[in-house]
Amino acid sequence: SRAHLDIPIAQGSSIHHISLSSADFIVVVNKNSAKACSGLKPTHGVLGDGDGSLEIFRWNPQRKHLELYQVVKFSAFRSVSVFRQGTSSCIATIADGSLKIICIRYPSEGFRLLQNLQIHYSADVSAHHCPTDNSVLVAVSASQLGQYDKLFIYRWSSRGLQKLASIPLVSVSAISTVGHNGNCFVIVGQNQVGGSQLPVSVYRYVHSDPQKIFETQKLMAGNVKGLSWIKSPDGKSPLLFVHSESEAKNLKAFSFKGASGFLPTDALQVYANFHEVRVFRRSDGNHLITMARSEDEPSAVVLMSKLKGKPFNPERSTDTRL
Repeated sequence: SRAHLDIPIAQGSSIHHISLSSADFIVVVNKNSAKACSGLKPTHGVLGDGDGSLEIFRWNPQRKHLELYQVVKFSAFRSVSVFRQGTSSCIATIADGSLKIICIRYPSEGFRLLQNLQIHYSADVSAHHCPTDNSVLVAVSASQLGQYDKLFIYRWSSRGLQKLASIPLVSVSAISTVGHNGNCFVIVGQNQVGGSQLPVSVYRYVHSDPQKIFETQKLMAGNVKGLSWIKSPDGKSPLLFVHSESEAKNLKAFSFKGASGFLPTDALQVYANFHEVRVFRRSDGNHLITMARSEDEPSAVVLMSKLKGKPFNPERSTDTRL
């Protein structure tokens, strides 16, 4: 489709979508805001300070135009995760050695900083609304040279952050939180260490149990590069995508089957060293899987999935499987 607005963004940026009932926002992550500021004046000002920024654009449906809504500045930016909580839309970030959560409830108010917790050596964050107790499950990985990595799992609610678990792991490479009906999980992938491939671990949050967090499943072993998930187009179960460094079938899809856990449903080979896997659901019931690389030669692969979660190429009329 025709581009509505040409906005310069930095190489290495990532883009996220946030919505309220009355507004849609595009969040552009720039680790070096000086290199790629849009040059526009934000209507809701600048929050924070630092050399990295989140440039938040609001979609104007009347003018069919993106307008710079707000800029949030950070230092030592590492990771971002967007989620919904009630009527609010939120962004969890790892920056300045801290977990920061900013949220917006009404477009007239702008994004506000609601949480700021220092977590030493924090590297990655993933957050998702957990319907079992109407809280948010927040996972944070921390990595310190010469030490085991750590996975911290928090419950975030109106009462603030509550630490549920601190789990030592060998070498965390990717984390993802999953929420579906009464089930909430943290999925953890790890790097290959000393020639040994480590399994993908599944941790379940049980709010009614005093222990709260349980490891319930180990999936495929592999040198994991990225994790992503989405509800299946039929709305019955989430699909988990695991991208690993492998010579064969390096993108695997798992479907959540209740008491049976996550079961493999498909696998395919995608070439090149992609570091980010994301999934977008379309209004027609299909969904798109994107694998992106933003290095010296930015490139991307886009896959399209049918109802059962089977990847296919719409340009092939006879053999639709990739």
